[in-house]
Amino acid sequence: MLTIVMGDLTYFQTFFAFLITLFTAIQKILSMNFGTYVDMPAGATLWFSSFENSIGNINNPAYLKLKDVKGLSPFFENVQLTMIYGFWFLNQYIILVIMLNFLISVIGETYAKV
Repeated sequence: MLTIVMGDLTYFQTFFAFLITLFTAIQKILSMNFGTYVDMPAGATLWFSSFENSIGNINNPAYLKLKDVKGLSPFFENVQLTMIYGFWFLNQYIILVIMLNFLISVIGETYAKV
């Protein structure tokens, strides 16, 4: 039964890894920082933070402020903050809620087959 479940979870695992990588790229573009891992590359830190958030260990995102850049208005800092928390919430909703329900349905379907 375990081999059947692992075979059925292939699509879930692929899509799950893709979504985590996608949200990691978005976090990198928006200059998000979680800072929970020491002595790791920034990309790996963001990927593991996205993974932790996806399994329920939710951390608030930190961000590098744009106010240090000369010539930018405070409007852009507010846009950055809104986008960061918007994508962070979208990450929580899509991965934690939708993908967890998808996982439950795949395992339930496999159990019904066996």
